[in-house]
Amino acid sequence: MFVNRLSTLRWERFVPRGVARWVVLAVVIVLVAGAGFALTRGDDDELADGDVLRVGDTSVTAEQLDDRIAALEALYGVTPPQEKEAAERFRRDAAKSYVMGLVVEAEAERRDIVIAEKQSRAELGKLIEERLAGDRAAFTRFLGDAQITEEMVLAEIGRTLATNRLYEQVVADVEDATLEQARTEYDARRDEMSTAEKRALSNIVVGTEAEAQAVLAELGKGTDFAKVAAATSQDTSTSGKGGALGTVEQADLDPTYAVAAFAARKGEPFGPTESEFGWNVGVVTKIVPGTPLSFEEVAPTLIAALTTKAQNDVWQRFLADLLADADAVYADDYQPENPTSAPSEAVEPEGADPDQKED
Repeated sequence: MFVNRLSTLRWERFVPRGVARWVVLAVVIVLVAGAGFALTRGDDDELADGDVLRVGDTSVTAEQLDDRIAALEALYGVTPPQEKEAAERFRRDAAKSYVMGLVVEAEAERRDIVIAEKQSRAELGKLIEERLAGDRAAFTRFLGDAQITEEMVLAEIGRTLATNRLYEQVVADVEDATLEQARTEYDARRDEMSTAEKRALSNIVVGTEAEAQAVLAELGKGTDFAKVAAATSQDTSTSGKGGALGTVEQADLDPTYAVAAFAARKGEPFGPTESEFGWNVGVVTKIVPGTPLSFEEVAPTLIAALTTKAQNDVWQRFLADLLADADAVYADDYQPENPTSAPSEAVEPEGADPDQKED
């Protein structure tokens, strides 16, 4: 129920695995970028009426940027914040993301990185097979629900593959971290070097907050959680098991629910919390503490993480250089705080972490 699983097809599932979160960001910003263009210096810093930014000879209107944000929401689950200050920051980051998408695509083209349609279709077929057990009808339903076309999906897969290939070229000379560097990292973070705490949870799902409060009141009278779950929970996959979700880590759960579940004491109901599935009341039935890990156990992971961090640093500098050379001009309301840094997580797709777990 709350464990992250493929109950509906989300766009981030089409991001090839095996690359770091910050590489995914570079993929997102290429979304629905325009066809090929040339980056040349503009005549001046003035924007035409209705334009919110310009890169070289390519101008972007507020409507085009709004279309980009709407596409991000449909394909990646990126929802613009409602709070005024956060919404303003999101808008500025979205503008910078649009610029970065253009310059990344142009750099890939400059390096003659070309992804044949056959490759994109093969990747799409593989992803449908892996994520939807080959169910093309489910994929078609996703397209209809998201109001996008298969051609858009194929184009984005092509951009993703091209961006990944560009990334590989940029970080090709980064050397792997050493065992000595891993030991230093281990010693500095020894207290963190343990397996994650796990908790066995049971959960009740109802339709409204008032119903969830009624569940809490019933549990407060001493009524057995399993009986209440069987009688009231709308989650038919767990109600027959007393609401049991199994033993999970915090990272396996819906973020809001996870915070409540891992702050609760054993045997004490927690909630209500709201998710896309409804209102929830849970209980912790068992706590499995994390256990310390030896250096030998974590050394390969540390070496990989340190190597990835070094690659990340090179990639981020590369993106910053692209932005610095892009000759981008923004309208005042869209001017990023730092136009030459990589866009912030404000425009990063929810759930795009390649290490995200699924059932």
